[in-house]
Amino acid sequence: VVVLSCSSTAAMEAVSRGVVRPGRRVLHLTNGNFSRLWWELSVACGYDAVNAELPWGQGWNEERTAAELKKHGALDAVMITHCETSTGALSDVAGIVRAVRAAQPEALVCDDVTSTAGGVRVDFDAVGLDVAVGGVQKCFALPPALALGALSARAKARMAANAGRGWTNDFLSALQFQDQHRQTSTTPSIP
Repeated sequence: VVVLSCSSTAAMEAVSRGVVRPGRRVLHLTNGNFSRLWWELSVACGYDAVNAELPWGQGWNEERTAAELKKHGALDAVMITHCETSTGALSDVAGIVRAVRAAQPEALVCDDVTSTAGGVRVDFDAVGLDVAVGGVQKCFALPPALALGALSARAKARMAANAGRGWTNDFLSALQFQDQHRQTSTTPSIP
């Protein structure tokens, strides 16, 4: 687990920059404002980002994800939002991961858990997520501008090989600094 002194939005961009390799495609499973925002962040970073959008208020599940994956070629990553804050729609993270692993085993599965971390249990390792990221302003009820991330070994390996991760909000560099120096890599948000 790694701590970044930034907003949830900045952390979502950091995930895209960390796991999507240049020239590769990323699929965003959207169903509301914040999942769509993550897709927009990937587009702004210059990635080949596909927006698979459900009507607002509906959640992604294994069947819908499997059907969507058949429409696309090779993917580097699949981005999901566990609970779409704008509507309250909850997606089935375990089912989504199963569908991605069956169709595209090399694709990393990254989950925005801003609205659920500390409130809805998801066993990161048992489910097989590669990245879970979220801010602390929802269920943790802490002031914003602090993000937490969990990284799988697959995600850390991908990030280590990806030179375009940036610096300020780079999860892998922050994790290494945190582990080696027991502090944040940049000046933290004081609140």
